[in-house]
Amino acid sequence: MSVDHVWVEIEVNKGIGTVSTYRGHIARESLDRWCSGPAEGAFALEDTYWWTRDPQRDGGGFYTVMGATPEGTYVNATGRVFLRYDLVVTIIELASGDEYEEALRRSGAQRDGGPSASGTH
Repeated sequence: MSVDHVWVEIEVNKGIGTVSTYRGHIARESLDRWCSGPAEGAFALEDTYWWTRDPQRDGGGFYTVMGATPEGTYVNATGRVFLRYDLVVTIIELASGDEYEEALRRSGAQRDGGPSASGTH
């Protein structure tokens, strides 16, 4: 992945009393803008995925990979989620996108194209 993107975990306050957590990569410029203080508008989280806890499943849950999981609500999604800056609670920078590759494998997902998940930001 190029240095202009960074893999992250983002916690978002949806305004309904809960915080949702997503992973993917964002433009370095978006991260810098969020870190510098209040920002208006939205930014794109690419190759979006998350872990869903489910004690009934082997491993305690499953990955949902937007636009790549072969069935379910997000099967026709592109994997790009737009998040409003003012709803972001925390952003955690990840060392790499290796977990995305694992999410694809464990979910049985198929992804054509897109940036390489391996390597550092």
